[in-house]
Amino acid sequence: MDVLSFRAALQRCGVTQVEALDAVVAQGFQSMADLKRLTEVEVDNFIKVVNKLPAAVQGGAKPQIVFGAVKKLKAMRNWAIERNRIGVPIDHAEFTEDEIERILSRMNEEANFAVNKPVAPPLPEKFSSFGPKWREFCDGLKGHCAIVRGCMNIPLAYLLREVEPTAAMLAADLAGDVGLFGTTDQRLMALVRCDGAEFQQDNKRLWDLLCPLIRCTPAWEYVKMCERTSDGRRAFRTLKLRGEGEAAVDARRTKAEEVIAKAQFTGQSKRFTLQSYINLLQGAFTELDECGDPYSERKKVDTLVRGMKGDRFAVTRQAILGDAARREDFQLAYGHVETMENFRPTTDGGGDGFDRSISQVGNARNEGNTKKLGGKYIPPAEWKKLSRDEQKKILAARDKKKKGNKKKQSEKDKEKGDNELKRKLSEVAAAALREIDDEDNGSSTTVKKSGKGKKTSDKKAGEPHDQFGRNVHAMVRFANDVVEELDRSE
Repeated sequence: MDVLSFRAALQRCGVTQVEALDAVVAQGFQSMADLKRLTEVEVDNFIKVVNKLPAAVQGGAKPQIVFGAVKKLKAMRNWAIERNRIGVPIDHAEFTEDEIERILSRMNEEANFAVNKPVAPPLPEKFSSFGPKWREFCDGLKGHCAIVRGCMNIPLAYLLREVEPTAAMLAADLAGDVGLFGTTDQRLMALVRCDGAEFQQDNKRLWDLLCPLIRCTPAWEYVKMCERTSDGRRAFRTLKLRGEGEAAVDARRTKAEEVIAKAQFTGQSKRFTLQSYINLLQGAFTELDECGDPYSERKKVDTLVRGMKGDRFAVTRQAILGDAARREDFQLAYGHVETMENFRPTTDGGGDGFDRSISQVGNARNEGNTKKLGGKYIPPAEWKKLSRDEQKKILAARDKKKKGNKKKQSEKDKEKGDNELKRKLSEVAAAALREIDDEDNGSSTTVKKSGKGKKTSDKKAGEPHDQFGRNVHAMVRFANDVVEELDRSE
C-alpha cells in the first residue's frame, strides 16, 4: 500500500486540504492499518492535535481537518478493523463512497444499540443431561448469545455457528451481493474469523457464561480441558457433538415418531384442546426436520386427519381430503379445522365434544337456582362477559354454599359424638346392673339347728336393709363411672 492511495482515501473522507493531508502523514499515519490501531476517542484527539499544528512554512496555511470529515475518518477506522476481522486484505482503493455509506449506516445502528440496550433473555438452567433437555439448554444459550454483544458490537452467537465462512461467501460479499445476508449482524456473524485478539476476548466471555452452567454436571468431564484456555467455542462444540451425535439424533427421531403415532384429538377434554393437538404435531414435525427426516406436507396432513377421532369430525376430514390445496398444505389444513371448530358451538350447540361436570347435572327443581347462584361451571370466556355485580353474586352464592356444607358436616360430627357417648353410657349401665345381679345371686341363707332340734333359717344376710345398701353402692359407682366417661368425652 502506498501513501498516495491512502491520501486519496482521506480525500474521500473529506480531508481535502493539502496541509492537513501532509500533517496526517507527518504524524506517522501512512495507511489504514496504522489508523485502525486507534480507538474512536483517540481519533478525536488526533484530529484536535492536527488542527493545533502551526503552518509548515512561513506565511502558509495551518492544517485543518473539517468537522464533516471526523465521522468519516472514524468510518475508515471501522472499515479497516472489519476487513481485518473478516480476513480480507485492506485495499485503500476499495474504500469507496458506497463502502463509506455502508459503514456509516452500521455505526448509526451500533449507536442505537447503545441507546436502546436490548435485554438478553435469561441463560438456561444448569445443565442436567444430554437427553431431552439438551435442546432446551442449547437453544437457551443461543438465544442469550444472540443479544449479548462482544467486540465490534457483534452478537456472541457467531461463536456458536456451525458453518465457517467460505471463499465463495467472501467473494460474493466483496462483489456486493446484498441478498446474501438479511442484516448487518447476520453478515458479520457469518464472515468474521474466529481468530485474533478480539476473538479471544469474545471466546473468554462465552466461557464465562457457559462454565457455571456445566461445572459439576455430567457435561463437565467433556469440557474441563477447555478451562485452562477459557475456550468457550470449543467447549460448546464438544457438548453439541455429544448431545446431537448419531445416537442422540436417533433417540430424538424415535421419540418424535412415537408422539405422532399416539397423538389423538377427540374434542372431549377442555384441557387438551385443538391447539394443543396441533402444537404437539408441529413440534414433532419440527424435530424430525431437524433430525434430517422431514415429513412432506401431504404426510403431515394425513397425520393430522388420522388423529382426529370421532364422528363429529367426519365432515371436516372429508373436506380436507377432498380439497387438493388443503391436502398439500398442513397450515391450510389445520386452519380449516380451527375454523370448523370455532363455528361448531353455533351450529350444533357444541356437539359431544365437551366434558361434563357434576355441577352441570341437576333436577328440574333446583336447576334454575344452580344457574343463578353459579353452581354450574362457567368457562373463562363466559365469566369475562358477566358484569362485576353478577360475578360478585355468583361468588357470594358459592361462599354461602361452602359455609352450609361446613355446618352440615359439623352437625353430623356432633351427632356422631353423641351417639358414641350414649353407647358408652349404655355399656357402663349394663356393667353396673350385672354387678347388682351378681351380688343378689351370690347371697345365701345359713341353716342351723335350734336348741330343740328344729331347723331354722338365718335371714341376716338377706335382710331388706342389707340388700338396699348394696344397691345404693352399686348405683353410686355407676354414677361415678358416668361422670368419668363424660369428662373423657369432653
